[in-house]
Amino acid sequence: MKKSKFILGLATAAITTGVTMISNASAIDFGAPISELPDSVYTVVGPTYFTVSDIDIDALYEDNITVTVADPTVADFISADGNPRKGSSSVEPMNIMDCYYKYQCLQGKKNGTTDIIIKEDGVETKRVHVTSVTLNVNPINYVSSGETFNLTGSITGADNNLLGIKAVATPSSKVQINQTGPRSINITSIKNIDQGKVAYTIWKVGDQEVGGGTNFNIMVIDAYDDVDPNGSNKQLLTDTVKALFDTLHNDGWNYGQKLMNGEDLPGLVVMNGVKMNVYHPGDNYMAFLPGPAGSKHTIYLNKNDNAEYTDEQDSDLKGKLPEGSKAISAINGVYANVFSVTPDQTTLIATVYDFGENVINVPVAAPKNLKPLMEGYKRTWYVSFKSMDGTYEILEAKYNAETGMIDFDTTKAGDYVIGYVDEPINETPKVPNTGVALMQKTATAIATITPLVVITFVATSVAAKKREGNKLAKKHNHFE
Repeated sequence: MKKSKFILGLATAAITTGVTMISNASAIDFGAPISELPDSVYTVVGPTYFTVSDIDIDALYEDNITVTVADPTVADFISADGNPRKGSSSVEPMNIMDCYYKYQCLQGKKNGTTDIIIKEDGVETKRVHVTSVTLNVNPINYVSSGETFNLTGSITGADNNLLGIKAVATPSSKVQINQTGPRSINITSIKNIDQGKVAYTIWKVGDQEVGGGTNFNIMVIDAYDDVDPNGSNKQLLTDTVKALFDTLHNDGWNYGQKLMNGEDLPGLVVMNGVKMNVYHPGDNYMAFLPGPAGSKHTIYLNKNDNAEYTDEQDSDLKGKLPEGSKAISAINGVYANVFSVTPDQTTLIATVYDFGENVINVPVAAPKNLKPLMEGYKRTWYVSFKSMDGTYEILEAKYNAETGMIDFDTTKAGDYVIGYVDEPINETPKVPNTGVALMQKTATAIATITPLVVITFVATSVAAKKREGNKLAKKHNHFE
């Protein structure tokens, strides 16, 4: 009995959104003739979303009338019980289980176009063009209580302006949902709220209502960031729990079936890219459901306290540090676990081992007796990290002398050792004694002496010529 409830909660959450509480009278005139059917209609790709076909009239149920979809790989009619007959109904179906009649609901299989062909006595009397689009909003969405949640819908496969909101609603006075734009909604709630509170949005494409609606489940999430005292990782932790539930409940037939059969879900990649191992909850079948009053889900990001490294603690982690490293920490670790908490029990439901593209910051206190850096040396910090999937990596770390903290960034959970390497600061290289310097000095001396020799030679030559000139002058004077 418990297992059946467990699978029912997961598997049907994606198709029973609760929007049946909102009843809308159909705009279809059941007595209209085939000729007055619309020339074109829209539908939405399933498996949860569909559209009310707008062609469900009494005439289509006559024995001499045939209705077919030209390309059923693009879109086709769906019905909950396959009943080909038409009954009286003034309420538009809100989920697949309400599609009682053969031509009442139309569902897309992929983006594209096709035609609904209507024949009377074998002769085509009407052709309705069908455009199948994708609504880019998950049917099931989890919202953390106390947070503001904003969402804007969109479609692919047709003009986005065709998408609109027909209605929003919530049965809880502690939850508020408001339409903030043609395709946008805003949800707020109080933090202290029992799980299981909901809000709904009903979409339309053109004038056609989208069955299935979009369901917003308000859940209580407590995120504990014991790694960074500043709480820099808390939002990522909260988003990870929401992504886990979004993933499970938007593919409930698959994941719910496995969990019901006692299977774990190792290596599950949830919607925000985080990888985790998900565990079957045993007898606690409510672990993945809202639970009774006072229930909540918690996620803890923990790290071991830093301890000074000793020589006896040799390990493969220390061996992965760069050559010459001095390890200054014991084998520490950072871990993330998700729990389901009810008033009666606490159940581990998932362990995160890879945060994907999301980075967590890990600050660690350096040991008080940290060896001081010698003058003329520089210190580079490293982290030897072994993730839970068994892979190793060397991370860079930073040391803040004022706070005495070493911190590093990682995207994974696992064990680590911190170390550093001290290296001499590079000085300006000295010119080696290869004889080049002596040759340069000699050349410089020659270059310096040469001008002096030239000047002396010129001066001596000028003086000699001057003396010769004087002698010649005296000689001429003598003869006169």
